[in-house]
Amino acid sequence: MKFTVPWLASLNPAGEVADFVPALTVMLIGEGDCLIEEAFIIDSGADISMSSRQRCDELGLNWESGRLIVLHGISAREECAISARIHEIEVVVPDAECSLIIPICFADCETTSLLGRSVFFDAFRIEFDKSTQTTSLELLQ
Repeated sequence: MKFTVPWLASLNPAGEVADFVPALTVMLIGEGDCLIEEAFIIDSGADISMSSRQRCDELGLNWESGRLIVLHGISAREECAISARIHEIEVVVPDAECSLIIPICFADCETTSLLGRSVFFDAFRIEFDKSTQTTSLELLQ
């Protein structure tokens, strides 16, 4: 199955459109009957998918039970370190009529939600087209 999605507007702090980014709306399946729809930026530079601790809580997950990691971003300074926990989450991709179990790093801060390479890029052939601001995804499984 192959489908194409338009890029989404990225807003600056003033609420104005700053840019357009490749993104995909997915459904996150949490504990119990929890189902959250969210647009994730498709990030070929991210090793792992990411979201916020708030999203982890909204999914009904026990943040503490995830595998602990420390994020440093572009700075190795200790004061810039952020705690995060990795949980395996079922993610439904409605456009592809499929679901995947994806490791998601839930950071203890506000963060943009990203779909990284681990598992997601193994399941899809992804083509970014900046000229048309669209992303084409082809399910490989």
